[in-house]
Amino acid sequence: YNVFDLGGVLANAPCGLGPPLQVVTNVFVWITLFLCLVSYVIVMHDSAKTLVRGTLLDNRLLLVGLASAFVLPLCFLSQRLLERTSGLCIAVNLYFFGLLGVLYASRAADDTLPEGCCILGATLRGNFAMLNVMFEAVIIQMCVLPMYKELEDRSPKKFDRIVAVGFGVLFLVFCGVSCVGYLLFGPGVKSNLLSSLPAGPASSVAQVGFILAVACVYPIMLYPMVAPIQDYDGSILGVDRRAVAPAAKVLIVAAAMGTALCVSSLGVVNVVNGALSAMVFVALIPSFIGLTMLDSGRCHKVALSLLLVGGIAVSSLGFVFNDNYVADLRCSLLA
Repeated sequence: YNVFDLGGVLANAPCGLGPPLQVVTNVFVWITLFLCLVSYVIVMHDSAKTLVRGTLLDNRLLLVGLASAFVLPLCFLSQRLLERTSGLCIAVNLYFFGLLGVLYASRAADDTLPEGCCILGATLRGNFAMLNVMFEAVIIQMCVLPMYKELEDRSPKKFDRIVAVGFGVLFLVFCGVSCVGYLLFGPGVKSNLLSSLPAGPASSVAQVGFILAVACVYPIMLYPMVAPIQDYDGSILGVDRRAVAPAAKVLIVAAAMGTALCVSSLGVVNVVNGALSAMVFVALIPSFIGLTMLDSGRCHKVALSLLLVGGIAVSSLGFVFNDNYVADLRCSLLA
């Protein structure tokens, strides 16, 4: 179809469903990515707050405003320039993982690790919340097409290899950080692991590093939100699209700032966004495309139908269960 946004692809749906599906898809893309931007501002605020606690800068309005002002100019850079910051993001995550390992080894040697950590256990409500948090972290369907458009010498095979390697590393990082962080800080660990770090120069380096890394990722998540405007042929409400797109970026950054001022819990934002993302981008859209736009066999159609029903059910529970529910944990093996 030679279009590079998810809504544009669904615009080609049969039976006259294309235009309304395009609108609905673009709305959900906008909402999920907007919540990502809000979570990024919260992370930047929490990291900066740790560094400036007790000073004149220790003010939520001021810190959120500074974070938004910092990311705004970056939103006007091309993705090719932003891709050059990927090394910084990797370095920050490796440093953070190493820091957690050093802290864990130090406390283990001093026998000061927290008690009550569960190695093997289960909690029904907490499992649904954790599953939806993972969805929020790994669902990039809405970003794939704009990223593919910017890929040099692009081909499906090349992009597939990049995604496979990236998510393979991401899986190891997620498992390592979540397990070590839980064992290091115990059942009372905060939803933002950075807020649990002890005071000290090493922790400050991690806080600053994540502020920079998140700031570099922020524009990449904003890009698909304005992609329909940039790809639109013609004017919008009588205004040239080339003027509308920059204005939209400014308004989006301002709206994310306002929302981050009202919402302070990173965990709740991540769970709700994960539930919404899974419902739309894992269950609804793939199932619809497979059932209506692809020549699928009977087995594939049954699998897609199960994906649709199961995905909606699990995602719906994420809107209800959005906490850690530590008290519900039934542990079979303590650390």
